Amino acid sequence: MGRLFGLILGLIGLSSLCSALCSQILPSPKPDLPSSASSTEPYLVGAGSCSASGCHNANGHSGTKGSEYSTWIASDPHAQASSVLGSDRSQKMLARYLGKSANTADPQKEPVCLSCHVFPDPTLNQGSYTGRFSAADGVSCEACHGKASQWVSAHYQESWKTLSSAEKSKFGFVDTKNLAIRTRTCVPCHVGEKEMDVNHDLIAAGHPRLRFEMGSFLANYSSRHWRQTDEIARDPNHSWNIWTTGQVITTKAALELLSYRGNQKTKPWPELSEYNCAACHHSLSGFYGNLPSHGKMLFGTWSNLSGNLPAYSPLNSLWDKKAKEDLGSLTRLMVKIGSHRAEVGSLAEKLAKKLDHGTSHLAPPPSPKEVRTWIEAYEGSIKENKINPNWDQDTQTYIMLRAYFQHARDLKKEVPPNLENHLGELQDDLTSAFQTNTNSILHSPENYDSKLSRKWLQKFGEDLR
Repeated sequence: MGRLFGLILGLIGLSSLCSALCSQILPSPKPDLPSSASSTEPYLVGAGSCSASGCHNANGHSGTKGSEYSTWIASDPHAQASSVLGSDRSQKMLARYLGKSANTADPQKEPVCLSCHVFPDPTLNQGSYTGRFSAADGVSCEACHGKASQWVSAHYQESWKTLSSAEKSKFGFVDTKNLAIRTRTCVPCHVGEKEMDVNHDLIAAGHPRLRFEMGSFLANYSSRHWRQTDEIARDPNHSWNIWTTGQVITTKAALELLSYRGNQKTKPWPELSEYNCAACHHSLSGFYGNLPSHGKMLFGTWSNLSGNLPAYSPLNSLWDKKAKEDLGSLTRLMVKIGSHRAEVGSLAEKLAKKLDHGTSHLAPPPSPKEVRTWIEAYEGSIKENKINPNWDQDTQTYIMLRAYFQHARDLKKEVPPNLENHLGELQDDLTSAFQTNTNSILHSPENYDSKLSRKWLQKFGEDLR
């Protein structure tokens, strides 16, 4: 009996050893990929599917693995995207936008609000949610990572890690580690697109202007549930590449939105949100003489649709000669404020198709000498009145220099000691343009003196010598 018991234990041990060895030698089986013929469309399962303490609700520090849900629910503004629709301010804003009384306007049922403040999809009106998803989830896990019905039970398996990004996408999973895909996930709400359009009417009703730039958005996203060190380990040029990626994809999104606006016969035209705010929203006396508009409509100053770009814009290498001519034509049409709606829509559509969503815009960051050469040329253009800077353009220049500085710091490269201080002082000047207003989000930066550009460009040029 003792021998038999020992033999059984030996066989069990041998079986366990074989299983252990096989698991080391043989690849884990991949989850079955849904076939396009038989699979159903992915659907929303709700943030509650991620909330188990053993999954993503470990309640650790922001950025620690397993604390993604607790970080989102505790400190991510996206978690409040739905609840804010129930505020008195939202109700009054929608009433002004629709021309209704405040008592009859309901942002929690209005498609124009739900299309971004709940899972960003204009087809998901109230009552059309599936699974355990509800409007109270707001902009949650699936808004970024994709509808989870087909991957929620697979993504924690070891075999999931063996799948390529393309294979995971067949489950409806969105690869947000890819900077281009991540930016494309953000722009529908933060830049706008068809049926998700924060136009001038909505801004006039009280909605903040959509002033989006991917690099600064992520830099200020203190509640992110991933580690910056992991990003830099995957891509040492991360801080520079997120700027270049954002520039290309947000410009493409802005062109697609302009095309949509131009091709809609029933929407307001001209669409005033396409223009520089301070061109209209400024004092009519005194400081007005320092403003760059001189009574003209300034088109595309934030989204770079005018083609007046810094030398290191990744768009420069993507626009061919014909595209640059088309950009000039687009600007002339928009400045005329005439009945050129269809022509604008056609031009914008053609230009949007020229921009690549992939990685062709990723290029090595410039050297200090190259940046200094650009600064000197840009300063010269301002001095000769070839360029009349404004708050939008100077802010974009600041963001580019900040990305350059952050990239050098990520790689522990030596940077000019005054550069960070001067960048901080420029940021203060850009911010102070709003200081006289009670709500900087809703007002124009009319107090910005565009003459500051040359002062700061000279300082940066000296810093980089």
